[in-house]
Amino acid sequence: MRKIETNDGMLFISQQIFQEYQTNAKEIGIELKQVIEDSIEKLFLDRVTGGVTSFFKKWKKTKEGVAILDAHGHREKGTWFFHDGKQKRTVQSWINGVDGTYGTLVLLVCDESVIYNLPKTKSSILFLPDGIVRGGGKFKVFGLEHHFSLIHPTYGEIDDYTVEDAERKLLTIS
Repeated sequence: MRKIETNDGMLFISQQIFQEYQTNAKEIGIELKQVIEDSIEKLFLDRVTGGVTSFFKKWKKTKEGVAILDAHGHREKGTWFFHDGKQKRTVQSWINGVDGTYGTLVLLVCDESVIYNLPKTKSSILFLPDGIVRGGGKFKVFGLEHHFSLIHPTYGEIDDYTVEDAERKLLTIS
């Protein structure tokens, strides 16, 4: 697992995903750092739209930092795992290690079947893209629409129907 500081947060990146970024950088002829920065920046700026966007951007500004886990993953017997080289770890163990240190935890880990066993945090909000849960917001990649959800540890999922209430309760207290 590599830890890379980006303009938008701390990226925890598996060896395999790091190698994919390296390959992309070589193919398009730009520096690796720029490929990583562009990918993360677009997640938060260019592609995020929808009813919960305002809440998410305000949350990011008021809470301490963003941690991003970028790795391949799978589900096994109801548990969500991510891979780093030959090592397999639970997504929940990564969350436990960074929860509270960062205000937002972004999980860029495959496995849409995780809807039945969502990870838990104690204080950080979870940003889960790509249909991992039903989706409270949208972003676009190469013109294709994807969904993301925000899940607060005590409030629950924040979506278009609850965003005003969540903003009133969670952002005015802090």
